[in-house]
Amino acid sequence: MSEYEKPYYEKNMPGDENRVLLRGWVDEPIHLDHQTENGAVYATKIRVERISGVVDLIPVFIKESKLVFLNVRPKVGDFMEIEGCFHSKHVYSSDNKRTLKNYVYVGKISFSSSALPCLNEIHLTGEVFRCGKARVTTGGRHLVDFLLKVRRKTHRFSKIPCIIWGEHRSVKMAEAGEGAKLKLVGRIQSREYLKIENGVETFRTVYEVSVTDFEIKES
Repeated sequence: MSEYEKPYYEKNMPGDENRVLLRGWVDEPIHLDHQTENGAVYATKIRVERISGVVDLIPVFIKESKLVFLNVRPKVGDFMEIEGCFHSKHVYSSDNKRTLKNYVYVGKISFSSSALPCLNEIHLTGEVFRCGKARVTTGGRHLVDFLLKVRRKTHRFSKIPCIIWGEHRSVKMAEAGEGAKLKLVGRIQSREYLKIENGVETFRTVYEVSVTDFEIKES
């Protein structure tokens, strides 16, 4: 373990900032995902439209107690407002391959007026866990992607995939590299890509934070 990681394992430290604000439509029926010692956890996706018209489908987990508080269970097409945190967990496939699953864990949920605009905002602080090199797409756009390690209020972490666009900003981020402490603002986006494995083509969806502004903090 490197020196900059040690403070993150002190149990009495407060968690890093991890705040998500969403406003959008329920896109699929709310269904039971898993049981915990504190009760059932349900899942759905929230459809949020960008100003450009592009749609992001964001997975959310909701405790049963939050749904009970609403009195009426949300259905597909209902316009909801959500506050929560963006978390991650590792899931294993039938062939024991591990992938990272990201989702919004709901803290507050309420019905909202569809006359209001969609909202997709996330605020994070954390430590860069893994950082790629600044690169240019075939379309000429500059970017860098990285994993941000965000400490929860326990000894656990969430690993959040992030992407930064723009030549100056991507180079600045890549130079800061692994171990850098960041404070950032952005939005959660869903992105589909084609994966070819053993000659088989499958479409997969990743969820990442598109960073609109960031600050490198002093250690």
